[in-house]
Amino acid sequence: LDIRSGRLLAHYHIEIAAQRLVRPGSTVKPFTLLALTRSGAQPPALICRRILRIGGRQMDCTHPAAPDPLDSVEALAYSCNYYFATLAAGLRNSDLVQTFTRAGLTSRTGLYESEAAGEILEPASVEARQLLAIGEANIRITPLELVSAYRKLALDRNRPETVLRGLAAATEYGTARLAQPPGLKVAGK
Repeated sequence: LDIRSGRLLAHYHIEIAAQRLVRPGSTVKPFTLLALTRSGAQPPALICRRILRIGGRQMDCTHPAAPDPLDSVEALAYSCNYYFATLAAGLRNSDLVQTFTRAGLTSRTGLYESEAAGEILEPASVEARQLLAIGEANIRITPLELVSAYRKLALDRNRPETVLRGLAAATEYGTARLAQPPGLKVAGK
């Protein structure tokens, strides 16, 4: 998408991107961080314990081990499941669900005629909220909704600087470093 106009610049199998509902996984973590900061909480620095079991599911971290606590920028850059699951435990369901909904993760984009709309289920437990926060349960969205939500995030002048810094760090040294074109500074997940 063109960030300014919202016009679709390129696509591959647009009908699938518009109609297939899937779990977004770690791509929702910037919105989880946004939910935390908009709730009035200050993102903490946490030591990643690397081993993470949520509701019977093993969700261990795969990023490089760090002896020092990760701040929110580093946690987003490395896509630390432990960090975001811990954040979610302290959030209210409404903080997370409302932030995801306002981002457009349950709204048709208007980019394709017969789009599906994403769905978010209200978490029934802390574990369900943690899995929602890392995109592994209680949420299914289309790829078009996700790209549209990232466009809104890029245009949001009120977004916390830590979100943008974390996405930029992901392309500099984190999980998205292979998406960094030579000579061009980008941010992404």
